[in-house]
Amino acid sequence: MVAYFEHLASKQTMREHIFAIEEPETYLHPSAQEDLLKSIIKISENSQFFITTHSPIFAGATNGENSILVSKNASGVSQYNRGSEDIIQKIISELGIKPDHNLIRECKFLVFAEGADDVKFLNIAARTLLDKDLSKDGIVCLIGGGSSLSNYADLDLFKQIHGEKYAVIVDGDNGDERKQIEKVKIKSKCDSDGALFKQLSKREIENFCPPEKIKECYISEIRSKEGAESINPRITKIDKTTLTIDDDTDVEKYLKDQGINGFKNGMNIKVFESMDISDWESVDGDNEIKTFLESVYERIER
Repeated sequence: MVAYFEHLASKQTMREHIFAIEEPETYLHPSAQEDLLKSIIKISENSQFFITTHSPIFAGATNGENSILVSKNASGVSQYNRGSEDIIQKIISELGIKPDHNLIRECKFLVFAEGADDVKFLNIAARTLLDKDLSKDGIVCLIGGGSSLSNYADLDLFKQIHGEKYAVIVDGDNGDERKQIEKVKIKSKCDSDGALFKQLSKREIENFCPPEKIKECYISEIRSKEGAESINPRITKIDKTTLTIDDDTDVEKYLKDQGINGFKNGMNIKVFESMDISDWESVDGDNEIKTFLESVYERIER
């Protein structure tokens, strides 16, 4: 099943289908569940999925707005909950999701980000801007952004153990009202806990990528595969392409429209890794990333 959906996700013609899957986690190792989930999320950009599951991996892939909890009352009668204010907490309780106590107790500060690339982004930024190693300094970055079910459970426990020493950083998602509603709830929780909350001024982390660095990394990738003397016409095409990225640009879609594909399949991280301090200053004139990271370190020192 994992291979099948990976194949479907790779097809450009995969549009306007409806899938219904009962317990996709059956017989799958958690890492395989993650692989399957990535393909499902990719396909769901243009199709619809209905999934029944007991897996926190799949249950945590959507926000409460898109979740329906089916449970039984004291009389054994099935009942349904959907879209309630505490739906996430109810699902956590029903699935028995347990936070990672060892992780939480051993770290000094916890940062929730929205995805794996956001975690890498923060670690790279800390090294470049502050000459800091988050992991060595006891700062743990987790995927969640405050809305993932398993990490939401971690967040509650972390508040009990360490008080205010956690933070949530989320994308700007400029213009997306549905996502903004969820982030208002996350901010409210952070405010009530005395935790840090940061919503980027830009649409997403990829909007911090300098256009010229994007071009350099794509050309470098071609030459690393074909040799320094490669005459691949894509090199000239990319080099002559003028890229303009502002705060609201959907970067991956924009690059795809320019014939530059696969940006979020690792190339974005290569761009971040290639950036020096001057590159950061060119795309983050307000130093919002540096200021956020400095605020995290200030909380540790309290």
